Amino acid sequence: MPDFPSSTDGLKHFRDVKHLFHLAQAVFVVLLYPSWRFWKNSRAEKSLFLHQRAFTLAAVLPVLIAVAGLLIGFDQFFTLFHEVLFPGDSTWLFNPATDPIIWVLPEEFFLHCFIIFFVTYEVIMIGLLVIARRQLAKRLQDQQKHPKTIKVERND
Repeated sequence: MPDFPSSTDGLKHFRDVKHLFHLAQAVFVVLLYPSWRFWKNSRAEKSLFLHQRAFTLAAVLPVLIAVAGLLIGFDQFFTLFHEVLFPGDSTWLFNPATDPIIWVLPEEFFLHCFIIFFVTYEVIMIGLLVIARRQLAKRLQDQQKHPKTIKVERND
């Protein structure tokens, strides 16, 4: 951004973040078709219920991380987040004097980004879990209405 002077460290951090965004986009594109096939097949076969444990884990784990984040505070969580994504690199620590972009993108902006991502993700995971449980309930109900009879042949 030409209106905001940036330090060398700030520019490096922006390059690193851009790289991570491109990586996330590539993973999304690579997984899009297999995910669509999984969804289509699972809905057609009504077999999403087989994945309830995975959906539950995928929904609960981020909640546990969020609770840990609440317990330590967003400032500390934000620091840990950066230490995990950028190990051994402190270029994400912006100085307002040399990187005035920090005034436009304060910590609260990132808190809101985390919240929006978290809520969106949880709605999707809980939605999948609800669909899976409904499929299981329907399957169990159908089995009770129409129990399979097992033929037992006697060899006398």
